[in-house]
Amino acid sequence: MLQQTLSVPEKDYKLFLEVAKRFRWKVKTPLKNNMDAPIFDKKTLAMLDERSKVSNNLCLTAEESLRLLNEL
Repeated sequence: MLQQTLSVPEKDYKLFLEVAKRFRWKVKTPLKNNMDAPIFDKKTLAMLDERSKVSNNLCLTAEESLRLLNEL
């Protein structure tokens, strides 16, 4: 079974649900707003806050990261 996440325009949502019903697809309840997004605990937020203070010149670029991964 393949599980896929889709973004459906609000104006087409009812049509999408009809199609899903006819094909017997399982559809999870959509996220209504950012309040439904995952919420991090205080420990994770503190870690992210601390890491955000690191100067960008100490971080690797995407290209450097990929190069290092390829060397492994």
